[in-house]
Amino acid sequence: WFEISMELFKLKWFTVNNGGANRKWYGNNFDVLNWYNAGYDIKNFRNEQGKLRSRPQNIQYFFKEGITWSTSSSSQNVVFRFSSNDFVFESSGSKFFCDNNSNLLDILSYFNSKVSRYFIEIFTNGRGVSEGAIKQLPYMPLNGELVRGRSQNSISISKKDWNSRETSWDFEVNPLLARREKGEGEISLKASYEVWKAEVSQVFFQLHANEEELNRIFIDIYSLQEELTPEVALKDITILQDELKADDLDVLETEFREKGTVNLPIQQNIVMQQLLSYLVGTMLGRYRLDQPRLHIAHPNPTEKELASYQVENAALPFQMAIDEDAIIPLMGSACAFPDDAVKRVDELLHRIWGDESHTENLNFLNQALGMPYEKWMCEQFWAYHISGTMYKKKPIYWLFCSNPKSPQKSAFRVLVYMHRMDAYTVQKILRNYLHPHIEYVKAKYQEMHDNEANLNKQELKDLEHLAKQLSELKEYEQVLKDLANQQITFDLDDGVTVNYAKFEGAVAVIK
Repeated sequence: WFEISMELFKLKWFTVNNGGANRKWYGNNFDVLNWYNAGYDIKNFRNEQGKLRSRPQNIQYFFKEGITWSTSSSSQNVVFRFSSNDFVFESSGSKFFCDNNSNLLDILSYFNSKVSRYFIEIFTNGRGVSEGAIKQLPYMPLNGELVRGRSQNSISISKKDWNSRETSWDFEVNPLLARREKGEGEISLKASYEVWKAEVSQVFFQLHANEEELNRIFIDIYSLQEELTPEVALKDITILQDELKADDLDVLETEFREKGTVNLPIQQNIVMQQLLSYLVGTMLGRYRLDQPRLHIAHPNPTEKELASYQVENAALPFQMAIDEDAIIPLMGSACAFPDDAVKRVDELLHRIWGDESHTENLNFLNQALGMPYEKWMCEQFWAYHISGTMYKKKPIYWLFCSNPKSPQKSAFRVLVYMHRMDAYTVQKILRNYLHPHIEYVKAKYQEMHDNEANLNKQELKDLEHLAKQLSELKEYEQVLKDLANQQITFDLDDGVTVNYAKFEGAVAVIK
């Protein structure tokens, strides 16, 4: 969904159930399908001989509430999720429907219980879980408010967790910013983190309690006390999947059973990486700091959309500028650009959390990342952005760099917001960023070269490094000149894979 223009979301492109990772109750909502004009293009998709190549089936069930799962999952790890009435579906993400939707929550709870899995293993013998296997499941109708309440609460918890990530189309704001003023008297990044951690820990264990209680209920109903126990391993709770490692939770299982509670081993580095990614998004206009949800996620934004705005909900209220050309240098102290992403992160942290805690905030950020945040931004942001945790090799911020095979070593790096690119973007990179940076590096080189006789061993190495950078930058200049002359435009509907390839040689290789 993040590849398309959001102006066409739910007009041309509709959300589709497509299986996905092991996640219960709610989520795995990534994919969209062209269902414009009731799917005309898909229904009339033909090969060169004129033969139909697609035949959508069961479309009378599109846009109905149901329960979805991945048919490729084995009986040992299949899980089920609520799917709302704005989804279509396809073969990898099958969907179960009820004649009476009032039973849907009961059935979802049953499907996610140990009892359901017990029967599924019998019917599938470890193979993929098809619609046929689900049809065979024995089911005793319920009228239990307890089951329904636990199911609804579990969906709500999982949905909130899913939507707390910017890869959700219902994402609103980074959770740490939302909790900026909830600390006990202290306004700092660490205090916001601690408030967030306490909240998500509470809902994690609430979801765990829900699942164990539902297991008890269904084990009793089906009289399977001798075959099954209600306990659910901590690693089988499927929220906070990015922030928690299954192996870390597994280590805590015995302690949890003895004490009834444990301190969740949240990976602080992941939480800080999410924050930095969000801040980059605010610089480029994808998000605004004064309002929730997406802001610019379409081509050709208006002057009003690009206008600066006042941020009042900050320790130091300020005027926030959206980057004019959607191009942000990513070189930190190795460049002289005032709008470099590293410099702007420092400024935003200062404004959002204030003067008094600023040094503490930077120290906390560096400690959590395990390195200076400048190093992470310049050397690891790109790998994080295209990772499976984030945009899964379909980046929305494109990295133009002078060493595409090793972007972290590039002498020149700028991030460009894909949705805002136009025929003149490469020309702007060349004129407004590469040329000034070449002059900056050239001046540094000349200054050291003029004093070469007095340089120590390390300084001589630095001089040699600058010479190599200049050579690299001049080669990249020619690459950008050739691309700028082409004035490349593209249609977001073609997808990142197709469009990104048009800039091969100028953008970081996606590995």
